[in-house]
Amino acid sequence: MQKQVQAYLLSDEKELLQPEAILALLQDTAWAKHYTPDIIHGIICNSLCMGLYLNGTQVGFARCVTDYTTVFYLEDVVIHPEHRGRGLGKALVQTILEQEPICRLKGILVTEDAFSLYEKYGFERDREIFMKKVSPLNGCF
Repeated sequence: MQKQVQAYLLSDEKELLQPEAILALLQDTAWAKHYTPDIIHGIICNSLCMGLYLNGTQVGFARCVTDYTTVFYLEDVVIHPEHRGRGLGKALVQTILEQEPICRLKGILVTEDAFSLYEKYGFERDREIFMKKVSPLNGCF
């Protein structure tokens, strides 16, 4: 799937993804600054990914972790700082959420400050029931 938004290309085609650009985008965030090239490789292989490109350079990214049957987890939504404020994050979120079968599944996400953005796409605040397990750095239990 490819879609033009202004001068940008939105695509879910994995062969267009640029792992180095994704790593740079995510290392500039609070939640993913610890990501490594190996983690990016796993993300690309095991998620429904959406890239945003300008003149062949990746400037945005989002992904859904999903079983493609019942639920998805939207995460790692990021736009390069030089391209923010143009509605590109909204276009990225809307486009990935419109994909089959994501559009028919129950979804979750975590955000600290973008509630109003995601509420436009049917997400509701429900902080009381969320739990998290912080991954250990040195192995399993």
